[in-house]
Amino acid sequence: MRLTALLVLPIFLWTLPLAAQSTTFEGTEGNLQLVKEEAVMLQENLEFLADFSGLAALPNGGFVVTTTGGSTGGSEATAVVVYDADGQQERVLGRSGQGPYEYELPRFVSTQGERILIWDQPQRKVSAFARDGTRLNEWTGLPFLHGFTATADELVFHQAGTTDEELVSLYDTDSDGFICRAGTRTPADQMLMRVQYPVALTVYEGEVLYAAPSRTVVHRLQPSNCEERTLTFDVPGFSVEETEGYPPNSMEALEYAWLNSRIAGIHPMNGYLVIEAALGLEGDRLLLVFDDNFEHIDTIRYGLNTEAPISRHVDLSDGQRLGFVTQEEANGEVHRVLNWWRLHAVE
Repeated sequence: MRLTALLVLPIFLWTLPLAAQSTTFEGTEGNLQLVKEEAVMLQENLEFLADFSGLAALPNGGFVVTTTGGSTGGSEATAVVVYDADGQQERVLGRSGQGPYEYELPRFVSTQGERILIWDQPQRKVSAFARDGTRLNEWTGLPFLHGFTATADELVFHQAGTTDEELVSLYDTDSDGFICRAGTRTPADQMLMRVQYPVALTVYEGEVLYAAPSRTVVHRLQPSNCEERTLTFDVPGFSVEETEGYPPNSMEALEYAWLNSRIAGIHPMNGYLVIEAALGLEGDRLLLVFDDNFEHIDTIRYGLNTEAPISRHVDLSDGQRLGFVTQEEANGEVHRVLNWWRLHAVE
């Protein structure tokens, strides 16, 4: 397989022209700040990065990138690549194909420690690798999903499908069977899941946390007994209730869902739980910050017209920081940049 490697450029090439711009966002309650700490610039390679579909963090700052065909399409541009903390390529995992540990469209990627799990959409399977490339396991015949994460023993799916199916399923990797299903999908949820990238989903303090895309609620699911609780919050201007009036496959509904609000991410971060809300495609983003007792302590707001941690496609957390992919200009060229941000208490 031919693969053109990404080149990591010296960070000072772009930090100098941006030095005068703000790299800190203040919380509205005055308790926290979101501060940029580090950035890795990757030179754009159209065959490889034009369809940058997934990103997941590894311990010690490394990360995994999936790409699903690039601007030219074809298997030569489909890959899963592991990078170290400095953005240096370590290896390519698996290869394009239809055989064991091969993929046609590596749509999502998740990590559980050093274990890397890849979701191949056409083959409806998850392939597990060690960071060094060792093949660990595969699970096939899975439901069509719209995002997933993992615990040591389970795969956790955020499912896509018809409106009468569950939002989340837990799959036990030892027994190769589902042990828990939860959530009810509404027509508005369905619209958003058809047009968005991964739906908000994470594992936090032993619970599965997942969002209903069209509602300002996060569900807390206990895997041991499938019991649920909810974490509700008030987000001004957040509403997609109007999509309920559209037929499920209506183009108008898809357009409306694309342009309007959604819960875009749930991230454990440095002792906090951060819920990311997107107020429309061209609107502001909110980071709603909760403490370890699930009490709301601050809200950080930023917009697309600022030097903000905006990611239209992918974001990640390594448990201590948030990583967002942006496009930035340096020396007359546009590059993709992975920016690492951290929450700091206001002294």
